[in-house]
Amino acid sequence: MRQKVGLAIAGFLLVALAMAVGIGVGQLGTAFLWSRLATSVSYSSVETTYDSVQEFNESIEVVDLAWRRLGDTDHFGQRITFKYTVRNLTDEDITINSWRSFIPVFVDAEGFAIHEAATGGEFIVPANGEFTHTGVEHIETELYDQIVDLRLLGI
Repeated sequence: MRQKVGLAIAGFLLVALAMAVGIGVGQLGTAFLWSRLATSVSYSSVETTYDSVQEFNESIEVVDLAWRRLGDTDHFGQRITFKYTVRNLTDEDITINSWRSFIPVFVDAEGFAIHEAATGGEFIVPANGEFTHTGVEHIETELYDQIVDLRLLGI
């Protein structure tokens, strides 16, 4: 009887060990798969187009930056529209991912960020040309009342 109980416990431990090893291998496999997938679905940005942020900043300049209130909304408070125009100072097209390269940030009178725009997209600024990007943001009225300026984070 003791031998059967011992064998049953040993068998249970062996199955539990095999399951733990299987789960661990599965987790490693899943992590590897996600890392490969993330690499293959990457977006172009300053980091992949240029060796440094300084090189990027020397290749592009902001020629216009503006924002204004569109009006009240039923659920979010205020609607704000913004736009910025960038000029390519090089002889080659530049691909910009505005989710990572530029982030429009609304600031208060002391220069503190009040709200970061949640809009973005990828666009191409033609060689020696310009491109204007625009977006609409919804922001709470209490925060809107504090906004005095718009800046582009990343420049």
